[in-house]
Amino acid sequence: MGEREKVDQLGQPVNIKSKLIENLIFNMVEIKELPQEGASVMNQIEDTSHEIKECYERLDAIETRLRRRRYPSTERKRLEQEVKDIKTHLSRHEKDLRYLRGENRVAMVLSVLLLAVGIMIYFAYTMVFGS
Repeated sequence: MGEREKVDQLGQPVNIKSKLIENLIFNMVEIKELPQEGASVMNQIEDTSHEIKECYERLDAIETRLRRRRYPSTERKRLEQEVKDIKTHLSRHEKDLRYLRGENRVAMVLSVLLLAVGIMIYFAYTMVFGS
């Protein structure tokens, strides 16, 4: 009972667990937005897909909490803001995933073309110099 309740700059009570989760999500997004030098397109696609899956799971958990329980208006607004932030992250990650898949498609087409050229050179060589 001797503990003082923590308050933010506006004098509102602070839910420490919620703040830690919020900071963790924010930091995870910042860390994952760093350029991935040397990472292959496939690795980036896998990482982005995993991030999207995590965002959908978090979004589902928050929306379920909002539906099943009544919260004070400040907590409800905070959760709704978190839903909005997660949806923003989701749209950005999905856009990145579309771009990466396009890059992967281009790389695949180039590799198939290179293989086809190699096969044509082999057939031309065997026809000219074949026995």
